[in-house]
Amino acid sequence: MNLGKLLKTRKNVKCPTAAWVLLAFLLAPPAHAQFNLFLVVGKTEQAAPAACDFGSVYASESTSTHFRLRNTSGAPATLDVLAVAGVGFTLTAPPLPIGLAPQGTVDLSVVFHATDTGAYSASLQADGIAILLTATVAPRLTYGLDPPGGTVFPGTLDFGSVVRGSSAARSITIQNQTTLVLTVPAISVQGADFALLNGAPS
Repeated sequence: MNLGKLLKTRKNVKCPTAAWVLLAFLLAPPAHAQFNLFLVVGKTEQAAPAACDFGSVYASESTSTHFRLRNTSGAPATLDVLAVAGVGFTLTAPPLPIGLAPQGTVDLSVVFHATDTGAYSASLQADGIAILLTATVAPRLTYGLDPPGGTVFPGTLDFGSVVRGSSAARSITIQNQTTLVLTVPAISVQGADFALLNGAPS
């Protein structure tokens, strides 16, 4: 229906003014909501880049990024699409659909966790938004303790209780279980009561 012609013939139609306003509203082009995606670093928002790199981690380690989606339009909007597609990346967000008032926001986080070395990528998608997520799982040396400890190493190394005047020793084994050449990092000990027995192997 042509709204212009319809309004020109208004004099010939008995219709309340309010009804004409409602009709014009219904026939007007719909206003499209505009969502913008931001990175949240501490308490600061910054526009999310087209590609967001999660950096490099070791196998079985996790890293996460905090995002915020904002309705930057002047009208309420409903978020119907919010997903991450890619191995190793997991999205944590409220269930859809999500209604957002003007300038309303919804917070979400994406966690990366993988067990195999290599480069990973995924896409983060929302209504009208798509960005690339990347991450790398780097190879690492394998560390063992003798006697075995109750915690994962590298980490806290507990020598237990030691009688005054005596000593305790822990043996650390470093292995390269990958197919790549890896370098033993620099090793040092701080603290007057601790020392390396055989020197650093790096």
